[in-house]
Amino acid sequence: YFGSEAGVFYAFTSSGTLVGLTSPTPVGAFRSPPAVGPDGRVYVGNDNGRVYALNSAASGVLWSVPTGGAVRSGPAVGANGAVHVGSSDGRLYAIDAATGGVRWTYTAGGNIHSPVALDADPDLVTVWLAVNDLNARVPLDRYAADLDALLRALREQTDATILVGN
Repeated sequence: YFGSEAGVFYAFTSSGTLVGLTSPTPVGAFRSPPAVGPDGRVYVGNDNGRVYALNSAASGVLWSVPTGGAVRSGPAVGANGAVHVGSSDGRLYAIDAATGGVRWTYTAGGNIHSPVALDADPDLVTVWLAVNDLNARVPLDRYAADLDALLRALREQTDATILVGN
């Protein structure tokens, strides 16, 4: 599975056969890495500010949820049936994987572009830095402030060790 800057999302077999594609409206670039749930549904964010659930052939939108900003964070599907994903609106979303209903949000205070990782009781939380902000010419002081806000929020929410990778 992969998405394009042109706003088209593709599904291929392991032998390279195209099995499906979709182009949601409004059109936006797919910069978010997709996640596949245990039921085969595909979850992906879009620069149009929406999170999508697609069928396994990526030929149909099952639901979409608006956020307040571009969704470039990689979603994670939890054992509790929720899709967790960050948005450029500075919020982490927990979305019901079956219905698309928003269960809760957390305001981190800055853009969330890093992939989300989940664990039922984490001893370790990993934050991966993405170069998207720097490539988009986000000022370094703003990038540092957003990262600081995210790390501060994580420290308040968990006793786990927090690692930052690049």
